[in-house]
Amino acid sequence: MLLFAVVPTHELGKRRTKAQMSVATQTVGSLKVFDWKDGNAFGRSVRVAELHDTSPGCHPTLLPQLFDANVVKVTFSGMLITGFELSSVAGVLTEYKQGWWAKPVTEMLKRQDQK
Repeated sequence: MLLFAVVPTHELGKRRTKAQMSVATQTVGSLKVFDWKDGNAFGRSVRVAELHDTSPGCHPTLLPQLFDANVVKVTFSGMLITGFELSSVAGVLTEYKQGWWAKPVTEMLKRQDQK
């Protein structure tokens, strides 16, 4: 299983600065990207990205799902996935632009070994 350390690139739809990204919490989990074709509230096929807990038993998502997910950049150190997330506050559903900077954990470990 390949694990990724994911940092959301936006906060309530507003892009984080490089300084904010450098100190943001990384959430580590198993990354899954799939097409949800039928039976969703969008009434159309939608690509979804999810980050799952890898502990034994239940595998809940660790971050809000990313809808209309697209991999827009892939580098040696990671990849950028963009889309939107849904947030519900006081019964009001809001779409927010979101991105995930996802770094393979194996690469992070390799770099730590080289120090």
